Amino acid sequence: MTLNSTQIDTLLEQQFNNPSPGSKRILQVSKGFSYSWNESAPTGKKVEISRIMINGIPINPSSLYRVTANSYLADGGDNFSVLKAGVDMTGEPIDVEAFIDYFAAFSPVAPGPMSRIVMVKSTGAIHPYGRKNCRNIFSGNFFSLSPEMQDKAVDYYNPSFFATEPNLLL
Repeated sequence: MTLNSTQIDTLLEQQFNNPSPGSKRILQVSKGFSYSWNESAPTGKKVEISRIMINGIPINPSSLYRVTANSYLADGGDNFSVLKAGVDMTGEPIDVEAFIDYFAAFSPVAPGPMSRIVMVKSTGAIHPYGRKNCRNIFSGNFFSLSPEMQDKAVDYYNPSFFATEPNLLL
């Protein structure tokens, strides 16, 4: 799908107070994409759009970006409603099949760097917000697979998949 920079900022803001006040659903991002967020900033202001980067360059307010997400998230799942506003959506291949095929072709896949997401604490201290703090974005639909597909997906599952490919892969 294609999103503009404001929609990407909104997407990142939708991680906070999700699903309830004080909780977070931090999405892992792909290679080249990075941002920082301020823990003490109010909801809706935690991520400054000027701190969202692709290959170290701030995203352009007038540019459009291709974003890849699984079908559950693309349909607004887990309260990421801004993804439903994406345009030029494609639906092939099935996300879990693409996931399995990727690992079949490129295994082993090394984890990406832990510094793509940075949390700025109220004290001003900066902390990488890496995979151990991120949720498995296959959540709801991963275990609705047939038992055979679950076995295949579990064989190839590795969270670093979400941090290795294009523009913004959620």
